Amino acid sequence: MIVVGYDATPHACEEIMRGGALRGEIAQFPARLGHTVVGLWADYRRGSAVPPRVEIPVELVTSENVERFTGAEPLLEIRRNCPAPLPDVI
Repeated sequence: MIVVGYDATPHACEEIMRGGALRGEIAQFPARLGHTVVGLWADYRRGSAVPPRVEIPVELVTSENVERFTGAEPLLEIRRNCPAPLPDVI
């Protein structure tokens, strides 16, 4: 069974790196979302037309790119088979 989740949390990234059933996560980007929404709101307030639907890109996180995501640096110890204690907050 292959599992894909959503949000790319540090715990999920850890599981992806361990190579278990969780093979991927969908990463969303809150800053991108906020920037887009504020821009649309400003356009609306100025009287400009806003689209009825706006797609904000997300990204599939896999074992090939998990290092690029927040919190992945301490998780590299798992991949290197170096048992190091992980901090409570990554």
